Amino acid sequence: MDKIFLMAAFLTANGEVKSDAGKATVYWPGDGHCGTRKADGSKFKKTDHHIAHRKIPLNTEGIICNLRTKKCISTVVKDRGPFGAIRKCKKGLPTPHAVAGKVFKARRITWNGRCHYWQSQPYYLQKGFEYRGKFDLTKPVANAIKHRPFDKVVFVYKEMKHIN
Repeated sequence: MDKIFLMAAFLTANGEVKSDAGKATVYWPGDGHCGTRKADGSKFKKTDHHIAHRKIPLNTEGIICNLRTKKCISTVVKDRGPFGAIRKCKKGLPTPHAVAGKVFKARRITWNGRCHYWQSQPYYLQKGFEYRGKFDLTKPVANAIKHRPFDKVVFVYKEMKHIN
């Protein structure tokens, strides 16, 4: 019942209803983010209840739903990401990616039973890589929608129209 009420409120409010769908990953304190600043300027904590997206405006509120479990929860975009990128293993290790004096080296991982290289790429993708997903979820959001790694999700939100 709550979900139906929230969706009805979204559809009748001022603004345009939009959605974005894609794979989601989870970021957490062990990922090296705890204690760092989010894109909105606030400090990241393991109890945070938000998502990250590369393009949706910060502080955008919406509903995120896991397409596998059909579970939904309201949340807000508070950070940018995910910036982790993967590529299938080929001959030779990928070259380190340097941005603003910081070097990002590739790690070899096994994903879906296949060899991949994972490497953070915060500003642009290196040739042959693709972002690991469209969304990063905090653990509380992921737990609420029964998320598994790389599940597909949809985020429904209202784009506010600016009144001059």
